[in-house]
Amino acid sequence: MDSMVHTSSAFTHGCNDCRACFDGPQPAWHSVDRKSYEVKNHRWLLRANPAYWGSSAPEILVLGFSKGSEQNRLIDRHLASPRSGVRFEDIPFNDDKRRMRSNLKKLLVAMGLLGETAPIDALFKPTEKVFGFASLVRCSVAYAKPGSAEFVMQGAQITRNTLRQRPEFVRTCIKRHLSVLPNSVKLAIVLGATTDYVADVMEMLGGIPDFPGEDCSYAYHVGETQVIHVPHPSGGNSGSVDVFASVRPPTTESHSEKNIPECRRQVDAVLADMSRSSVADRELAHA
Repeated sequence: MDSMVHTSSAFTHGCNDCRACFDGPQPAWHSVDRKSYEVKNHRWLLRANPAYWGSSAPEILVLGFSKGSEQNRLIDRHLASPRSGVRFEDIPFNDDKRRMRSNLKKLLVAMGLLGETAPIDALFKPTEKVFGFASLVRCSVAYAKPGSAEFVMQGAQITRNTLRQRPEFVRTCIKRHLSVLPNSVKLAIVLGATTDYVADVMEMLGGIPDFPGEDCSYAYHVGETQVIHVPHPSGGNSGSVDVFASVRPPTTESHSEKNIPECRRQVDAVLADMSRSSVADRELAHA
């Protein structure tokens, strides 16, 4: 059975039918036609390929920023031919060298959310019961800074300027897909732990910091939802992933790694508190 299902539900495994940010004739999923946006000479191109993977009633929701160039190439191969070997569930948080999936598993194991022998690929199938995967912006985004003709799909430049300029598609996507989460969601994990990114996402989501006295609160609440940030699992960020997973300490010359031990400390404290609350709830239920 083809696992690439088209769905109108934001939390059903498959290609989402949402085209709220596209005017006129609705483009097909992953069409080459892109919608352009501009704010103060910043430019964006939006490609209609919103999707969701995993459980339809997730306890843990994992969110990237948007599908990058690696994931778009995997979509191209998946759509080009069934003989490509790329399945729908192979697309998210993945790359040709599979470093991203390996790093994602390392993060989940370090937090005690996944067993060391558990296959990471199984989490992206419709049979998954615990994890759900999506992104802050469900469609693919490309960005060009003022005065530049080059559009990029990943990196601090696109995340920082998209979140701070907040073009209309960002506000629309957050409202449609993240303002009301399934009741099953106990924890949202946002991938990306640079201090600027954490602050920008928390502000955009309207989060209340759990560690207001710290320079950066890597954990916060959005309404009743607990949100935590962990390092992004991209291959280029493997150093920060290793530091978070206690494989090694941060190197003195790496600016990106120096705050990761504090990120891990806060995340561990939040997860321990959630575990204690869960035990207390079970005891009350059986009292």
